[in-house]
Amino acid sequence: MFEFFKRNKSEIPKHSSLTAQDFNFLKNLLSILPDDYEYLRHQVSSDFLIKKSPMLLKKKGNIGFSMDENLFNKLKRTDIAESAKLSNILIKSRKGGYTAITIHLLNGNLWGYYLDPHLSFEDLDFRFYDMSKLQLRQFNSSDKEELKNILGDVPNEILKNLDVESTFKIELREGEFYVIKEFGNGDYLAVDKFGQVYGLFHDPYLIEKIYDNKDSFYKALQKDEFDMNKYYESKFD
Repeated sequence: MFEFFKRNKSEIPKHSSLTAQDFNFLKNLLSILPDDYEYLRHQVSSDFLIKKSPMLLKKKGNIGFSMDENLFNKLKRTDIAESAKLSNILIKSRKGGYTAITIHLLNGNLWGYYLDPHLSFEDLDFRFYDMSKLQLRQFNSSDKEELKNILGDVPNEILKNLDVESTFKIELREGEFYVIKEFGNGDYLAVDKFGQVYGLFHDPYLIEKIYDNKDSFYKALQKDEFDMNKYYESKFD
């Protein structure tokens, strides 16, 4: 049986304690994951999760956990990259439609989560969920270094709007692509090893080349001839 509870929508104070509502939310969230992630359910305890706080360098809605050091070292997993996330966990919102929740992992341990900051815990109806688009994304430092070599010198005003630090490599039948902009719901801007820029869309499936080279992409952004968010929105008009 699922429990319903309320999260305060106001900013979470730095390093605040987890409440019963936090633990109930996590238990409900982890209970609907496939059995491959059953081990995470055992980590929802006050012995392991000590504090919560907004995650640094991430958009609002990302909450991180401070973990007991001894238990963290004991539970470390070597079969998962140091940094990873489970994304596209779709939960029914009582405000309408489904909302995507993300779970952040550190060495395979429960590190935090993302929930739309406009929603409270009580807005979520865990009786209705969709795991068909669930993805485990592992962030390897080698992917980031390879992408940086491909991109070369990126103008600062462009770099700050790209997701280079959280990039990962996607292997598709059309080739290998490195994510440079994450739109959400499995849609991305990406480059291949030649610096060609693509739009990657999952539903309907589409791999669309936008620019033949990175320099043309940079110039178009600088001249306001291309807007990444408007490009994404145009695919759903």
